[in-house]
Amino acid sequence: YRPTESPRVAAVERKGNRLLVYGDTDNVQGCKESLKRWLHRKAHEYLVPWLKQLADEKGFKINRVLVKAQKTRWASCSRHGTISINQKVLFIPQELVRYVFVHELCHTVHMNHSAKFWALLRELAPDFKERDHNLRLAWRLVPAWLDRHKTVTEETI
Repeated sequence: YRPTESPRVAAVERKGNRLLVYGDTDNVQGCKESLKRWLHRKAHEYLVPWLKQLADEKGFKINRVLVKAQKTRWASCSRHGTISINQKVLFIPQELVRYVFVHELCHTVHMNHSAKFWALLRELAPDFKERDHNLRLAWRLVPAWLDRHKTVTEETI
């Protein structure tokens, strides 16, 4: 954190995988919003190309990819072939992110959790039951400043 005279709060990346939050750093809500904006940019930068590449590799067609701040889902797929990715997946292990992507790509073919959906998912992710279990536990990896159920204090930012 770098307090400045500016009432604006911003987050910028620095060398060595460091993130600098500057401005009115006493403004907890401002810091939180700044971090959310940074996270949204990072999610677009990393997750969207990854999903598109995986779709191409596996032969799936997606019409659009959105990054959102979903509260209860890691991702979702619309009947129009739009996949919405929760920016919070940046905090879970890569193998689980890949599984989330594969799960949603399967929904571009089967828009439900029918036997055909599970058969396709099993073909692409034979360990899907273990992955589902691990995904349910992965919510605890999401930082407090992103979770509406956790109290945000200066110590958790």
